[in-house]
Amino acid sequence: DDDCIGWMGLCSSSEKKCCEGYACEVWCKYDLDGEKV
Repeated sequence: DDDCIGWMGLCSSSEKKCCEGYACEVWCKYDLDGEKV
């Protein structure tokens, strides 16, 4: 999977969704299902 650039760094799309349409505030706030973590 390609890595997605978040505001504070890189978040692997295989673990966390940090792409367009998803907030990446402190690190990654959403899991792959789009649920808050």
